[in-house]
Amino acid sequence: MDLKKLAALYKDELMDNVLPFWLEHSQDHEFGGYFTCLDRQGNVFDTDKFVWLQGREVWLFSMLYNKVEKRQEWLDCAIQGGEFLKKYGHDGNYNWYFSLDRTGRPLVDPYNIFSYTFATMAFGQLSLATGNQEYADIAKKTFEIILSKVDNPKGKWNKLHPGTRDLKNFALPMILCNLALEIEHLLDADYLEKTMEVCIHEVMEVFYRPELGGIIIENVQTNGELSDSFEGRQVTPGHDIEAMWFIMDLGKRLHRPELIEKAKNVTLTMLEYGWDKEFGGIYYFMDRKGYPPQQLEWDQKLWWVHIETLISLLKAYQLTGDKKCLEWFEKVHDYTWNHFKDPEYAEWYGYLNRRGEVLLPLKGGKWKGCFHVPRGLYQCWTGMEYLVMMNVASHGFAFYDTDLAPKFKMGCEDPIETVLSAADEFGVKFFVSNDYWALDLDAVKMMTDKELGRERAKCMEEIYARYGHHKSFYGWYFPNESWLDPYFGEYVIPYVNECAQIAKSLNANCVNIIAPYNIKAEKCDDTFIKQLEQLNVEIVAYQDGVGVGVTTFSQSARAFENLAKAHQKAGRSRIWADMELFYFEQTTHGSLISADFDKRIIHQMEAISPFVDKILVYQYLGIMNKPGSLAHAGLRDESVRLYNQYMDWYRKQNFK
Repeated sequence: MDLKKLAALYKDELMDNVLPFWLEHSQDHEFGGYFTCLDRQGNVFDTDKFVWLQGREVWLFSMLYNKVEKRQEWLDCAIQGGEFLKKYGHDGNYNWYFSLDRTGRPLVDPYNIFSYTFATMAFGQLSLATGNQEYADIAKKTFEIILSKVDNPKGKWNKLHPGTRDLKNFALPMILCNLALEIEHLLDADYLEKTMEVCIHEVMEVFYRPELGGIIIENVQTNGELSDSFEGRQVTPGHDIEAMWFIMDLGKRLHRPELIEKAKNVTLTMLEYGWDKEFGGIYYFMDRKGYPPQQLEWDQKLWWVHIETLISLLKAYQLTGDKKCLEWFEKVHDYTWNHFKDPEYAEWYGYLNRRGEVLLPLKGGKWKGCFHVPRGLYQCWTGMEYLVMMNVASHGFAFYDTDLAPKFKMGCEDPIETVLSAADEFGVKFFVSNDYWALDLDAVKMMTDKELGRERAKCMEEIYARYGHHKSFYGWYFPNESWLDPYFGEYVIPYVNECAQIAKSLNANCVNIIAPYNIKAEKCDDTFIKQLEQLNVEIVAYQDGVGVGVTTFSQSARAFENLAKAHQKAGRSRIWADMELFYFEQTTHGSLISADFDKRIIHQMEAISPFVDKILVYQYLGIMNKPGSLAHAGLRDESVRLYNQYMDWYRKQNFK
């Protein structure tokens, strides 16, 4: 499976097919809001407006505007839908109706909790896109109402007689797992984390049943016990699998790899459980005891079930590396694209019979709107894009034409030339990597092996001959990172000085920089000062170690204070800081995830800034990305969040 080609496939389908369909056909330019009842070609066949689908479309175009590209047509689409919802969608007290007529008059009263949840999501994202405080207030007020309804979501419209068979449903805690992260920027930190923990408990401890083989039940009694009834035996594989990628996102956010692993295992279990072994695809409803389900549509194959499964499988593979997830992804991808994608007209079918034949040729209706297909395409596109970049980074490919290593196929002929040319134009200075990374990534061997040293020299000579004419080519960074234990290893200084000598032979004015780590172990005594006196580099940028979890703020401050004093005594290299903007998914394994600016990064800067000349960050591109950035090395959503947090802080400063 070629992930690079697949990423392009999902992106093109989203940008060139699905989004234009909704932009063109769904917007009601006369009364506002969106039409969702659209036939195969996009013609409107009913003008009723369903509040939860209105909210979903506002959210979708706001999210894309915030995270992909600042397209005015996306923002305009989101705002007009948001204004329609604000004016007509509720009763004045943010009790959200289920449906309206075309002009906005209520048709069905506020009985459905999902009208509330998607209104919250809609105005949460719209507030980010616009900076409009009114939208933020609507989201917060609605979220509070949702939490007040947890025990009885339908309120006075609940048809069940109390006291006989009191059940609670999986859907609300499931959606709250996602909703909490969607409006994180609007909630108090303690309040947010409490909500997250409650949702995780409900999903992974109450509805998840290890005694039934690790499946999730749709309804349980309010005391948590199983119910032997139609509702109590119901299993909805699509709901369960979708919930798992919400849980994985929470596990990532809360730094809980064990939670991610559990969610991955549930995903695989539910997929095995719900897969139709005869015709392929995932069943809509099942009975945990194998009895006939009460739903007559139980064996239908639905669009959202399969799309959400693709998201969960891709996230699970990305976060755990379990190849079973990738194998299942390929299988579900083939089924989904072969059966749900309309080969002639835009957007996807929603409803198939058990054999995979189209039941309804509609593209939208009362239950299908502008949500699962575009969200799924976005999630899969950006997820695969990330995996491609991780593959490039870890397999020793070159980014220019050379006989020293195979070249990775990129979007431009010479990306290094492209980057340095842009840097020339904008006055950016670059430290260019100097080292030849052996495939075994043995740091000591790379420092001491004479043959590798000769290869490294060839690389430096070749790179400088090719790119040294750029004014942005400022100097060299030695990426084979040394460490303190508590001093530099005996082979480190000869390695560093050898590299520096080669660099100076190519350009006497170049600046060399190294980035040692493990500052927690520093012992800035006379022995260390003598080592500094021997180092022939201009800059030492120590890694603060906060991102890898080995250094606290106070430890970092104390270490940098001691190191600064040692450098002053040695009178040699300038001292900088290499500050980590990330945390790891799994201790020091897995992907790098953007940290929170307000909760962590600002405190990192405050701790070290009194003791260093400059603060570098590892890394900007990938860990912190402007919305609409074309190149991503990290997780797009997380990196855009950090960028927005940083810019909010930056704008409040009076920098000249």
